[in-house]
Parts: sequence; C-alpha cells; structure tokens
Amino acid sequence: MRRSDMLTILSEIPLMESMDASMITFVDAREDSGKQEGLIDWPRISRKSILVVFLDLEQLPGITERLLRHNWRADTPADVIQCGPITGRRLLAGTIATISETVIKADISGPAFALIGNDVSLWNKRYDALPLSGKSVVITRSRDQAAAFAALLEEQGAEVIPFPTIQIQPPKTWAALDKALSELPQFDWIIFSSAHGVKWFFLRLRQLGGDVRDLRGIRLGAIGPKTAEQLVQRGFKVSAFPEEYRGEALAEAVKPDKGCRVLIARAEEARDVMPKMLEHKGASVTLAPVYRTQKIRSFPRELKKRFADGKIDLISFTSSSTVDGFMQHFTPRRRKKIFEKTRAAAIGPVTAGTLRGYGIKAAIRPPRYTTESLARAIIKHYA
Repeated sequence: MRRSDMLTILSEIPLMESMDASMITFVDAREDSGKQEGLIDWPRISRKSILVVFLDLEQLPGITERLLRHNWRADTPADVIQCGPITGRRLLAGTIATISETVIKADISGPAFALIGNDVSLWNKRYDALPLSGKSVVITRSRDQAAAFAALLEEQGAEVIPFPTIQIQPPKTWAALDKALSELPQFDWIIFSSAHGVKWFFLRLRQLGGDVRDLRGIRLGAIGPKTAEQLVQRGFKVSAFPEEYRGEALAEAVKPDKGCRVLIARAEEARDVMPKMLEHKGASVTLAPVYRTQKIRSFPRELKKRFADGKIDLISFTSSSTVDGFMQHFTPRRRKKIFEKTRAAAIGPVTAGTLRGYGIKAAIRPPRYTTESLARAIIKHYA
C-alpha cells in the first residue's frame, strides 16, 4: 500500500470530528526503518496528539516499544488499518500494549497505518456503532467498476474486498453488429440490455466511421438507470424504460408495432426471453453481441483461505455471470460448506435464480435492481 493510498483512506476518516484532540502528528516509520540513529524524534511527539504512523506491520512491535519507553501509557488506544487488493480494508483495535499481539493473531502483514492516542477510542465507538462494522463483504467486480457500491458499504463500516470473477471482452466476432450497423436506417428500435452494451456499441460504431447521428429517428430502449444514463450522456432520449429492471419488463415497455425491426445490442451469453417476447408481439428481432463476459480463472490464495475459515460474512453478486465466475472455483461440496457461514446477496431475481441453480439461497435481495439499492439492502439487513 502506497502512502497516497493511505492518505486516501485517512481522508475518509473524520479524525477531528470523531475525536477531541486538537493536534495530529504524522510519521512515516518506513523511512526510519533499518537506520541506526533513525530519522524520527520519538521523544518530541506529543502524547496529547493523535499519532498517525505509516508503517510496515513488522515494525509495529518496535514502534510500540519506543512509545512505552518514552512514557506513553500502555493502555493508550491504538488501531491498525490495512487496505489491500485481497485483504480489503481491515481495522484492528487494541492498545499500545496489546496491538502487536492482535496483529500477529490476525495473521496480516505488509504496509498499513496506525492510529494512536487517547481519543482514538472515540473513533472506535463511532466505528463500532456502524451497521456493517466488523463485516467483511466480497464484491464480485473490480473496485473501479463498483466504486460507488464499495464506498456505500465502507461508509457504514464494512471491510470491502474486491474480487472480480469476470472481465468484459469484445465479442468473438463483430460480424452480426457490423451487419446491423450497415443497416441502421432500417431499424425502428435499438434495445440496450446493459451499460456495457452501450459503451461497446458506440465504440464499434466509431471504429467503422459512424457517429451518433446515424441513430437519428430510431427509438431507444434501456433496461435500467445506468444503461439509460449512458445513452442520455450521448445526447439521446430513452423511449422505453421499465419500472422493473429486467428483460421481460423491457420487452413489455417497448410495445413494438407489428413488423417493426428491433436491434438488441447485448452480451453474447444473454438470455433469450426478451427477443422471444418481442417476436411474439410481431417484431422482427436482430441480435447483435457487442461484448462478452469472460470468467477469471485465478483465485487469490489468501481469499480462498478466508472463505475456508469462514471469515467472509457476505458475498454480493451483481449478475448471473458473476455467480458462474465465482462458483467455477469450487466443487459442489465446497460451495455448500462456504455458504453455511457466508451469506449471499443478489442484485435481482435473475441473479438469485442462478444462485438457486447452485443450491444457494440469496439472503439479501433489493427492491430495485441497482447496486445502490443492493448496498442499502445489505446495510438494512445488518442494522
């Protein structure tokens, strides 16, 4: 963890609001490591301040020993906060006398920072009161894809562990989309079943020399708010937007005239429910894969161990493909054992149905099929 990462985490902790201290002292102990004399003047650090120490956790016993040597009380509250791509954000609380042993028992190492001072206990009380305090939540997308979702959970005290189970790739062939793009004026509707679909559709349109003007006169449908937002940002009006964010509801919202031509820009592995419903209503449907989801084969050893030890409270799934991407790593017997201790959250009924296919019941389902609503449902579940 770089110093910039630590400062980002610190910026999210309201130190001055949560604590009564009027002084904060920042120390980078890593620059002091291995030097005989050292660069840090430990005796001059005020015991009335909040001490923030950037360190490698292997340095912690030496640092607490120095503080005790310079008359810091052994019962002074001390927290260690670590944030990593696999470990997520972890907070361990103790005192100057106990925090090193707490870290050893937690079996964590590497870069972190420590909060030390009498008023740290006020932060701990505020943190402990949050509904997700002490809960570890795995999100099955990368942090950049689910930044807002992760932030909502972390604001309520969760340890969020990003573990992407899928990655978005171009389709195996552009043939179907290229043909459809060459015939755009013949379509009455273009239906987008995800925000990814919008991005890849317009990327390919630009690659072939087209632009947004080529869609003039064509009505557009979007399955949910994120998909609609992508279209609005490109200057389009969304003509069909269902109250329920699933393919069946979008097919109902389109209301095609008999014989009208509908282009569906979707993932390669999408369900066939929506096109069949539109064809039943008399529409002529063209399917054009604009992206595909590819399972990620690697599984971090440390995270696998945490699942095996029952140290993950919840795993959230935001699509059927994230479910499949996760389940591929385990035998049916191992899956059953994992979900005896770990709860599952599903963004909607289709994702929950995929979980049921693996014998897993979703303990949490939001009323609206968005990540924001899913985050609120998770918070409410533990409140």
